[in-house]
Amino acid sequence: MDLVFDDTHEYFLMDDYTINTGNSVIYRANDKKLNRDVAIKKISVTNELALKQAKHEIQVLSKFSNGEVPYIYDYHVQDENLYIIMQWIQGDSLEKKLKRKQVSLKEMTGWMMELCDTLDELALSDMYSSLEAIGKLQSGSDFVDISPKEYFDEIPDDSYADMAAEKLITELDRLFTDCQQSVKRAVMAAVLSMLPVFFNNTEEIQDYINSSLIQCSDEAEKKAVVEVVRMIIAGQ
Repeated sequence: MDLVFDDTHEYFLMDDYTINTGNSVIYRANDKKLNRDVAIKKISVTNELALKQAKHEIQVLSKFSNGEVPYIYDYHVQDENLYIIMQWIQGDSLEKKLKRKQVSLKEMTGWMMELCDTLDELALSDMYSSLEAIGKLQSGSDFVDISPKEYFDEIPDDSYADMAAEKLITELDRLFTDCQQSVKRAVMAAVLSMLPVFFNNTEEIQDYINSSLIQCSDEAEKKAVVEVVRMIIAGQ
């Protein structure tokens, strides 16, 4: 399918690559004049505010390029749509990478650090920090921590993870020496709530819940957990 803006701007949209992001669509296309592949982002701009926001996105992206963010070549407004013509960067999306192989924690951390660097250079870090704080404030907890977190410039290796784990275990052993059982449970719950849990299917979730209930020696707590699980399943 051809996309024509004027005599000097004509593109052929390829069917092999299309991403729909909700309010926009990204196409892979061929610039007929220069005979090069480009990416075209189509954004619906049905009012002045939407058009202003789309143009602001272009202005921000045009000031930034590190090989990870595409160059902006041009843009056109046509039939209540804004088309951003940008550099085509060959590669897979994060979704395709995750589906293709099992990703290690180190590799995933590297991707997240690259994303944070990109957001920082796009001057969006403050915005996302504010959104993160808002999300925490909506948790309903009176003791939520909204202070800025410290991030490392380098990805920790396995030896650092082992050292941090040993340090945590030592601190917990020292803390649990003269603690009441209720305090131990509260500390353990707080620590476990911060650890990521990865499930591949519903059976693993069921096994995790069953194992936790079997290890629990408090009958009242068991009954409370079962009741909460039933309420979650019922959508209450």
